[in-house]
Amino acid sequence: MKDSNKFSKVAKTLATLEPGEHSILGIVQKIKDIKNLKVDLDALADGSQFYADYGDTCNMRDLYVDITYQRKVRLQKLMNHLEELEGYDTAVAGTIDTIVRPNIGKSGKKFVWDGLRRTIMYGLCGGDIIRISPSTHPKGRSNEDCIKEEARLFKIRNADSEKMTPEEIFKSKVVYGDEIALDQFSILKKAGLDLEGLNPIGVTLGGFTLFDKCYQAALHLGYSKEFRKSIVDASNIIQKVWPKDDKVSLYVLCGLAYLVRLNDEYTDCYTIDEIVDAFLSWKLKVKDKTKPRKQSDITDVRLHGKAIFCIAYYIAKHIIKDPNGLVISIRQSLKDNGVKEDDFDFLDDSSNWDSGL
Repeated sequence: MKDSNKFSKVAKTLATLEPGEHSILGIVQKIKDIKNLKVDLDALADGSQFYADYGDTCNMRDLYVDITYQRKVRLQKLMNHLEELEGYDTAVAGTIDTIVRPNIGKSGKKFVWDGLRRTIMYGLCGGDIIRISPSTHPKGRSNEDCIKEEARLFKIRNADSEKMTPEEIFKSKVVYGDEIALDQFSILKKAGLDLEGLNPIGVTLGGFTLFDKCYQAALHLGYSKEFRKSIVDASNIIQKVWPKDDKVSLYVLCGLAYLVRLNDEYTDCYTIDEIVDAFLSWKLKVKDKTKPRKQSDITDVRLHGKAIFCIAYYIAKHIIKDPNGLVISIRQSLKDNGVKEDDFDFLDDSSNWDSGL
């Protein structure tokens, strides 16, 4: 981790830890080094209970975490929880689940596969010896298979007992090798997108649920190949139009992908370059030219439950300004999905969409 003593910098660093192993004590120390930390760690230590050094215990210095399948470390949420508890309560926290990998068993490293946040909080409150529920991978198991098994255990434990976000569940499925999740990840990776640090070189995708819904629909209706291509094309367009954005809007991605799929069915279809040019022209055509349009300007106006169609309709009508049939096709899709004629007055009203003109 890069040296920094500001809360915001450390919070960002912890939330974007690269996949792989990290020393938990190192994470704890990094937080303790924050100079503008508003939480009084000494007061929390005074109000904490600590584990007695007997039974299955472990020194904090021997604990590691593999971020490959774990949730992001959200520092502010963690500190809020500590303040609410006013310290660490061993009775409430219980034991930490650890596992030893055969290829590094002699090093003394124990990987926390469940209880990472509790372990960090314990260290912040001054804990040294922690109670664990230990286990060991079978001899001969590869490091890759160890990670998959830990991810599987993590998903089962947390998805059933503690609410995980769809993105966190997806991440764990990818790591332990779920077939559908791996296929979805291959699409995102080809599209240059990242979720939960699985593809660190990609641009962050702002969500997962809608993508999953579209993927499942494509699978069910038999156009998986077209869906894959349209997501990649849509992502490329968005990243060319907004090259400095650190996030791709999930709604814009799926709405644009739907339009791209329809466009590909036309003999006289638009090229990707033509669509990009139309976007760039629309992006800059505003009164205040120091503030070009953002991705969110495409998603501001939409009908409930019809976001994908509405976004595709807006792109075709107001950005591409299509005269070739795309607008008509998407309009029909909206009608087929319950949109009434009166609703189009709302969607067609330029004052709703083009407040910058």
